[in-house]
Formats: sequence, C-alpha cells, structure tokens
Amino acid sequence: MAHRSMPHDRGFIYFCKIDEKNTKIGFTNSIKNTLQIYHRINPSAKMDYYFEVNDKLSAEKLVHKICNPHRIEGEIFCIPKEIIQFAEIICINNGLCVMPMDIC
Repeated sequence: MAHRSMPHDRGFIYFCKIDEKNTKIGFTNSIKNTLQIYHRINPSAKMDYYFEVNDKLSAEKLVHKICNPHRIEGEIFCIPKEIIQFAEIICINNGLCVMPMDIC
C-alpha cells in the first residue's frame, strides 16, 4: 500500500505537463525529485506550476475538486492555465497555502 501524506503535512501541490495536452496534479515534498521521476517516463515533461501548502492532502483534494470538470482519468487533467491559478487562489482563501511574510 502506497503511503499518502499525513494530514497537515507541508509540501507542494504541482501541475506537471506530462504531454502536449495532459497535466498531472499531485503533491510532493520535492518538486525536483518529482520532476526527475516524470522525466524518466517522458523526457519532455515539465513542471507547469506549483505552490507550497501547509496540508498537502487537503489541498490536493480541493484542487482535484476544482479541476474535476477537466479530469481525463485519475489525477490526469486537460486544464487551462487560468484554472490552475484559480485553484491556487482558492487554496489561499481556504488557508491552505504557505504565504511568504511581507517585509516592510
């Protein structure tokens, strides 16, 4: 059984472009390591977008729900960039994003 994140684990929500049309949405502790894994499958895969969250599992569930109309299968989506940015804003509004401190 694969280990999923424990609640309240800090990490990243990522949107990895796995081919011309499809994007994998997931969570990770290391963007670099995750991208290396996708490069083994498809050398042209690229990390389209990611943001840091304080609860990976809750944030991923929320992002999948937001992106559900664009779901192809499982965690694979055909999703416009505007929806990706909207998903981050929703995570911010739900207190799931790690926000850098403003320095005055």
